[in-house]
Amino acid sequence: MRFIGANTFSASISEEGSSLFLWGTGTFGEFLTPHRVKKIKGETTQISIGENFGVALNGSGYLYSWGENQTG
Repeated sequence: MRFIGANTFSASISEEGSSLFLWGTGTFGEFLTPHRVKKIKGETTQISIGENFGVALNGSGYLYSWGENQTG
């Protein structure tokens, strides 16, 4: 698995890229244990997370994002 982390949550992609997992401190409603994200279609090729947001890129070039949404 490839793993990245920030202060409030972390993310990991399975080695074959078929699954993205997210978990965190629970402060913003995120799961305390790894939870598989089911909404991303196809292989997840890259992920990046910041203080209160994250983005994932799939093999077809679609970008998925999530976060605190304080500023839209």
